[in-house]
Amino acid sequence: MNKDFIFASSLLANTIIGAGIFSLPFVFHAVGMGYGILCLLSFATLYSALHLMYAHILQTGEKNHRFAYFAEKYLGRGLGRVVAGFILVELLLVLTVYLILAPSFFSILLGISGSAAILLFWTLGSIFIFLNLEELGWVATVSLFSIFAIVAIVFQYSTLHELTTPLFKQMNIVTIMLPFGPLLFALNGRPGISKVVDIWRKAKNHATPFLLGNAIIAGTLISALIYFLFVVSVLKLSPVPSEDAIFGLFGVMPMWTIICLGMLGLLAIWTSYFMIGANIRDILRGDLHFSSITSAFFVLFVPPALYFLGVSQFIKAISFIGGTLLSLEGIFIVMMWRRAFPKSRLYHVSLVLYLVFLCAIIYQVAQFFT
Repeated sequence: MNKDFIFASSLLANTIIGAGIFSLPFVFHAVGMGYGILCLLSFATLYSALHLMYAHILQTGEKNHRFAYFAEKYLGRGLGRVVAGFILVELLLVLTVYLILAPSFFSILLGISGSAAILLFWTLGSIFIFLNLEELGWVATVSLFSIFAIVAIVFQYSTLHELTTPLFKQMNIVTIMLPFGPLLFALNGRPGISKVVDIWRKAKNHATPFLLGNAIIAGTLISALIYFLFVVSVLKLSPVPSEDAIFGLFGVMPMWTIICLGMLGLLAIWTSYFMIGANIRDILRGDLHFSSITSAFFVLFVPPALYFLGVSQFIKAISFIGGTLLSLEGIFIVMMWRRAFPKSRLYHVSLVLYLVFLCAIIYQVAQFFT
């Protein structure tokens, strides 16, 4: 198989699989397996389309252009700059969510917690932000295979238990909308698409081309499959999961399986952390023309500052970022795509994406005031 295709799809999957995976067992338990699976499939399809749209937008510019450049190009200078600033704030908050989870996994694996765990994770994540494209591809591929192997081991162990979560629970507006924010957070891989397109361009130049769309769809669907296996495993082993999916398993599972999940957690949030960090640095340096030092300062030091300022509640942070910030990001991408490709056959289909993102925003805002 084409090495660059594997690099591209693995890199996208690693960007997608992050902190959001640990919110999903709690969400599926709340709404029922049947509705949870339906939402997972629907949002995987939605994000496959959105990732393809963004990749097509990137193909209209030079390889060093990122989100801020295209926001100005297709949304106008004024709105484009506002959108670019908004995206940077969103990405920095996502990195902060990864810092929220890091102490949990380090306490499982090394007995380290608190500020020491934050510092260790921050150091490991920050170093890899500065890898080149080939190095990122190798790290992403090895990491993805490791994540899949860990999930497969835990899934195999869980076959000794029955799944007691019902297919459907009593539905109301809260249960219908509950999965939207966490799934929007869990399946978003937009920050990795620029690197995927860079790999695709490099492969074309080296006479080893692959189909960009296939790599994007593969990366998105592989993530959804891993999520499904993880959710089923956790719900079999812990019928009433905790919010972060891990600590509810103490006393339920052998310690070796909990250690495996701790390794899964660190791999998931670590790879997403440095991929998103690299995207922030590229936007600041390539689109907004910040110096290398200033770009590095932002991506390295703002997330830990936000964490220590009090952004530390996992499910609330996941739901807020997914339901509002990532929904707005999706709307901006659809707007850009519609202006870039006004004659596309899928032009009117994009209205469905608008509707989903708007519903998520309305629900999240309503929850904030209730």
